[in-house]
Amino acid sequence: MDPDIKVEHYFFILSLVVGLTFAVTVPPFGVNDETSHFFKAYDVSEGNLIPKNADITVPKNMEPYFKTYTDYPINSNGKMIYDMSGESIITYPPLPYLATALVMKIGDFFNLSALIIMYVCRIINLLIYTTITYFAIKKIPILKHTLLLISVMPRTLSLAASASSDSLTMALSFLVIALFLNLSLNKNSIQTRYIYILSISTLALSLTKPTYALIILLFFIIP
Repeated sequence: MDPDIKVEHYFFILSLVVGLTFAVTVPPFGVNDETSHFFKAYDVSEGNLIPKNADITVPKNMEPYFKTYTDYPINSNGKMIYDMSGESIITYPPLPYLATALVMKIGDFFNLSALIIMYVCRIINLLIYTTITYFAIKKIPILKHTLLLISVMPRTLSLAASASSDSLTMALSFLVIALFLNLSLNKNSIQTRYIYILSISTLALSLTKPTYALIILLFFIIP
């Protein structure tokens, strides 16, 4: 690596180049659980912040695509239904789906195909992941190269460049860990602004997957 180029800049370039490659070359819904995350986002876009049931009606502009590539059942009134019963994703908070839900609303307004909407969702998630993780690598005081390697692993970037909420969860995890390490190793006085940023980031991570609230235990590494 060129010592004149910062680690976070390497990440930024690799994440966009490799991530965009994954976004456009991986087959539709080819990432693990991407279909379920996509429909959860669609449910949020319809204003269902708290899910009413596990059956999500496939919108008309998506039906042709799903009839071609999937075998989801069609109920008695002729509507295609995606059944999410038994999937924990249906219970996830709406926060990690807000960006993709907005994309779906805009796509629906312009009557875009499901395929275009899915690819735009992938790219938006990748951009969010890249931005947040860039600042995580910038702020982490140690192990910058380790975080770089983890954040650009093929498995990591394939999830980051998908319609899955795991993209935001990973990025926020990196950021919260970086901020906690920064505070724990910081010899100077802690600024109130920094505490606010850490608190908001930790809360946001907890609202992507509630089990991640346990990351607050990292507070005890701060001297």
